[in-house]
Amino acid sequence: MALLVVLFVVMAVTVISMRFIARASMVLACGENAVSRCQTDYLAQSALTHAKALIVSPDNATPLGAWAGAGIQIDAESSDYYDLTIFDPVLEVVDPNAADVYSYGIQCSAYILVGGQRTAQTNLDATLRFDTATTTAFYKSIKRN
Repeated sequence: MALLVVLFVVMAVTVISMRFIARASMVLACGENAVSRCQTDYLAQSALTHAKALIVSPDNATPLGAWAGAGIQIDAESSDYYDLTIFDPVLEVVDPNAADVYSYGIQCSAYILVGGQRTAQTNLDATLRFDTATTTAFYKSIKRN
């Protein structure tokens, strides 16, 4: 009889400890997901900075037209990638006597690639305003989709 009681106690302790281990691994997985999401958010912001640098570049004698880059990797050892699309600029009429001001539509998709599969992804749509006279640019809007 005592052996049976000990067996039930050991079984109860085992079940409780297994639930604790399962819960701890779930919390760890949630933390890893949060880190991956934060990482892709910052990667998407850097893709928008790349787009802004391309548009504002002094190498452009005329305003940059449509441009696209897919699978851009930050460095050769990284699993972080982004796709970037800059659409044709739209001329804004701000002041007929002033220099040209253009509005660019930009889309970027930042993702982490592990084993050929996207594990985390952030998509942003943005509108950038570029003043050719002062060569200044700023984002009018950035939206997550």
